[in-house]
Amino acid sequence: EKQMQHEYLYWEFPEYGGQVAVRMGVYKALCKNLAQQDKLLFELYDLEKDPDEQNNIAHEHPEILEQMYRIVKKEHVTSWNEMWHQKVLGDN
Repeated sequence: EKQMQHEYLYWEFPEYGGQVAVRMGVYKALCKNLAQQDKLLFELYDLEKDPDEQNNIAHEHPEILEQMYRIVKKEHVTSWNEMWHQKVLGDN
């Protein structure tokens, strides 16, 4: 069957110091090493032009980063597993 289309995809995981990511259209926003950051600092990639995520274009698209940040705020749920807690939106 054909894959259902989504407005965006959101995921987070504890590996590598904690990470969150949002995929929206051709764009992917990624925030790495959450355990070492005081606030979310996103990288942004155009996966159509840069599928290997080599060229961070975050500085060129603040409006897209704002959309991605709103998605993270909406979708993040604090894990019940203390080992997986990440410093996302005020988690400790």
